[in-house]
Amino acid sequence: MRTQFKLVLVTAILAAVVGCQTDPVGLKEDGADLAAKMNTTTPLAHHALLQSLDYEVITGTISPRWGGLLTGAAKTWPEDSNFGLLVPPGALNTTDSLPVEFTLRVPTFDSYMAFAERGLPLVFRLEPHGMQFLEPVTVLGTYMPRDERMPTHFWHVTPVYEDGEVVDVRYEEFGEVDVHPGRAGLQVMFQVNHFSDWEVGQLRD
Repeated sequence: MRTQFKLVLVTAILAAVVGCQTDPVGLKEDGADLAAKMNTTTPLAHHALLQSLDYEVITGTISPRWGGLLTGAAKTWPEDSNFGLLVPPGALNTTDSLPVEFTLRVPTFDSYMAFAERGLPLVFRLEPHGMQFLEPVTVLGTYMPRDERMPTHFWHVTPVYEDGEVVDVRYEEFGEVDVHPGRAGLQVMFQVNHFSDWEVGQLRD
């Protein structure tokens, strides 16, 4: 499904929200050790599951000069569920003044709940894939807890290709996720310095 949502210029909100975050960008730990702590299946099975899910598609445009807040409610999710992006002014590495279209893909609610019940994280697929930022971009979403444990971390999912096929999956650029009570589940926030596949979930003790 495709949802269009409005661009809102919110420099003050950006400063307030990003200012209260921890600094996850650049926080790293050994990927193999952290991957072993994740509530997930094998990396290749995990990647195959990501490809099989149904996704909501949320799009909007951002001004390179002014940045802004893109936010929207996914149609298959409960009322008051929200997903979006906070892009600070000057984050886009371009001198072009034309608005840039961004796409945020999240699983449909039914796909997500089946995904969560298997002990797997919430997926954020951010496009244009590979886009780099001069300042961190904040990702917002609704996380439905399946038990008493809270989401703790976010991480970047990197498929490794060989002869056009995925032969391995790496989990990189781990950081702690900010969690706040929301009307529909938990509101999670984390910062990224590039667009690709990111996930939010729990790490095993």
